[in-house]
Amino acid sequence: MAIKYAKKSNIILFIVFSIIKSLQVVFIANLVKVITNYAVQPKGSLLQVAIVATVGLLLFLFAGIAHEYFSDLIIKDINVEIKRLSSKYLIYQAKQEQKLDTSFFTNDVKQIETSKILSELDAITNVLQFAAAIIAALFGSIVLTIVYLVVSAIPGLVQRIFTKKIEGKSQIWAEQNSTYTNIVKDSELISPTARLYDVEGNIWHRFKRAAVSLEESLFQMNFLRDISNRSVETSAFLFSNILPSILGVILVTRGEISLGILFMIDNLANQFINPVVNFFYDLNDISAANPMWQKFLGTTKRRLSGVKDSMNTTLEDQQFRQLNLINVTVKYNQKTVIKNLNLQIKRGEKILLTAPSGWGKSTLLNILTGEQEIASGEFKIDGMNLAGNWQQAHRYFSFIHQTPLLLDESLRFNITLGYNASDGEVLEAIKSAGLDDLVDQIGLDSTIGEEGSRLSGGQRQRVEIARALLRNRPILIADEPTSSLDEGLARRIQGVILNTNKTVIEVAHRVSPAEAKLFDRIINLDELAE
Repeated sequence: MAIKYAKKSNIILFIVFSIIKSLQVVFIANLVKVITNYAVQPKGSLLQVAIVATVGLLLFLFAGIAHEYFSDLIIKDINVEIKRLSSKYLIYQAKQEQKLDTSFFTNDVKQIETSKILSELDAITNVLQFAAAIIAALFGSIVLTIVYLVVSAIPGLVQRIFTKKIEGKSQIWAEQNSTYTNIVKDSELISPTARLYDVEGNIWHRFKRAAVSLEESLFQMNFLRDISNRSVETSAFLFSNILPSILGVILVTRGEISLGILFMIDNLANQFINPVVNFFYDLNDISAANPMWQKFLGTTKRRLSGVKDSMNTTLEDQQFRQLNLINVTVKYNQKTVIKNLNLQIKRGEKILLTAPSGWGKSTLLNILTGEQEIASGEFKIDGMNLAGNWQQAHRYFSFIHQTPLLLDESLRFNITLGYNASDGEVLEAIKSAGLDDLVDQIGLDSTIGEEGSRLSGGQRQRVEIARALLRNRPILIADEPTSSLDEGLARRIQGVILNTNKTVIEVAHRVSPAEAKLFDRIINLDELAE
């Protein structure tokens, strides 16, 4: 249940005020009984009844407000916890078995809130209201109450017919929703290119197809849920209202109960019917949200690797002498991607790795950082086998991406990512990366815009380099760092990367003859593996 992620004190107070709220129907039913009996045989004071009714309803009003307050508080607590745990999984977990994307953090989380958390809280309230109504009715007529109680189980049997089908439709909707979200992002990125080549219509139709598929799957899920709800509602009114009411009239005519008792139980019957109907509505909503909830649970069942407070992480100075790949083979779904690769790199070397497109260069980089398991062979650093050992292997490497990964944050944060680095260490990395002029212009604490939009292409790449140098790790991996830069800027960036005391492993499709001279060795990976 989702409510287990809320604070226990809030759950207890929610249940307490739910119980008080549920007693309101009992209070009103008894007022109906007193007033009806007074109409049949005047006895007592109607003014006293009115005063009691007014005071009582005011007290229930305050209890209802408290009930809603703790309900909203529990929803907030659970939403925060869901986002906290799932975002932790997204950011910390190197090997993600459960894929989380933008769709999950927007649409799926909202679906969990509206269809699961709210429904669980409503289900608790409905159960308590049903129990209060049953107990109160038993004091009026045991026979009539037992009849109401027995027939109220029938809507539950009706609801069970639809549960699995609703979950199936919900799963389809969740998949379509994820696809639609990705296409929205793709369409935004590709639209300038589409306009350039006069193919806007193709991209638009692709978007529309995804939207239609999404809405069709949502329609199918909602329609099936509506059929279930209406079927439950009809069976509830037939078996939990009409038939017991007929029995009640028979008992009155026989003199076994008074008219006031019948009206009281009939009034309470709404609290037999409505909570039962609403309870099964809640179950349908919970079923609809189950695929999204299971996705969230998938992020909590796996122990996160290497979870620590990065704000307090110190800068590394890892020792390194030699890296070896020995007869390394990698497979994806039984397909061999890399076969019998042998590679040796020594401390301080500047190595350029080249290979044709599709060779598996990204896979090789993932092996080095410990993210990729190998089918056979060995990956060693200083004699220690690190194949698939993310926790240990990644600490040897800094990484410069082909496309700089930047946040809409300050220049300082983009370089440190929250590391506990001194201004001196940050400024040293900035100087080594050639960012002095930028810092002089905007300072360290100015935001650089979404994806570094306020910086030039060269400045964005230098921010990546400064980030890599700051960590003071012995091996610097550069994944085609100059492929999108002009020749002059590419040569300057190469000079920054190679003019360090680090071991450099750069991957590229091609480099200019001038750039090639900057490396100690150029290794064609296609010649090293079978």
